[in-house]
Amino acid sequence: MFVWGGGHEVLVDSIDDIARKLKASFPETVYVRTPEAAHVGWLSHKLVGIKGKEESTNAIESFMADRL
Repeated sequence: MFVWGGGHEVLVDSIDDIARKLKASFPETVYVRTPEAAHVGWLSHKLVGIKGKEESTNAIESFMADRL
């Protein structure tokens, strides 16, 4: 399971709590918190044409690549 949270999200503390609870029951859970990211920063960058990848994009792609 992959859980991701951005440090600029309003509910990031709740995401932290959920990730901790998931890891307690499912130790293979991967939690990535990107300090400077907003909720959909990876998507909004793509939509407005910003080149390069956000740290969150790299984390998501790496998680998927390891499992596919």
